[in-house]
Amino acid sequence: MMRPFHRLAALYWSSCCFNLSDSILALAVPWLVLQATGSVMLTGLVASAALGAMLAGSLLSGAMVRRLGSDKTIQLSFLSDVIGVSGLLYCFMQPSLPIWLLIFFVVMDRSLDAACNVAVESRFPEVARYNKTPLARISAMKESLMIGSLIIGTASAGWMLANFSTVLVLSVSLALNVMGIITFQLILALYRSKSVQANSGIRRSFGFLWGQKNLRSYLILVAVVMASIASVDDVILPALIDQTTKNPADIGWIMASYGVTVLISALLYAAYHHHISNKTVVTIGTRLWQAAG
Repeated sequence: MMRPFHRLAALYWSSCCFNLSDSILALAVPWLVLQATGSVMLTGLVASAALGAMLAGSLLSGAMVRRLGSDKTIQLSFLSDVIGVSGLLYCFMQPSLPIWLLIFFVVMDRSLDAACNVAVESRFPEVARYNKTPLARISAMKESLMIGSLIIGTASAGWMLANFSTVLVLSVSLALNVMGIITFQLILALYRSKSVQANSGIRRSFGFLWGQKNLRSYLILVAVVMASIASVDDVILPALIDQTTKNPADIGWIMASYGVTVLISALLYAAYHHHISNKTVVTIGTRLWQAAG
């Protein structure tokens, strides 16, 4: 029987592997599509397919977890990820990029990500109880690993694209996925339960926020900001670097700086939020976003 420390280590390590793999693909796929096709439009099409798959999966995530259970949802997501990343590797190995087949595998890779996250987090209270660890500590550690993986994954992806072959970069992403899957099997027993609570999901959250008149403007603002960020990360930034330095490592350093900025901002807010109102924080953030645009 695994010790509590080993269970948590397996949870954290598997999360780290999956986040690293996702961050590598987030940088590599748009850049590789742009290099293979020379078309910003096709690059945007692939990015839109990925975001659309994530949105659709998010809307269905709660129902899927309740119907299948946490363990089956997680395993199905693992299978979808392996097929998706393997398919991406196959597509980029072809002499001429099969764009529609690539889009299919992108959708396969991204469609169940949200459901997997809901399934994993839905059992955090049980994981905390079994390991005698505060729930807040487990959630905070997972979020910290996500930010750290974003920083390391994007920086390393850009560096690898600049120095190694496409096959190697995508193989690293696939290997990280497999490592995460193998590690997670050590704690899968904690996720086997007939009673599943999965009340989170975009549809439920959206309905609540839209039903509050004073929060609708906030919801619209978040949607606009996230759409702008996605267009910069997936289309504009690769196109800009392609027209200037032509070095994908530069994309990695820029995207890694996002993660560093988020980490610093979160630490500053945690330390000083008692001394500054939330309205002031939102106002500063909005003005900075407008200035950057």
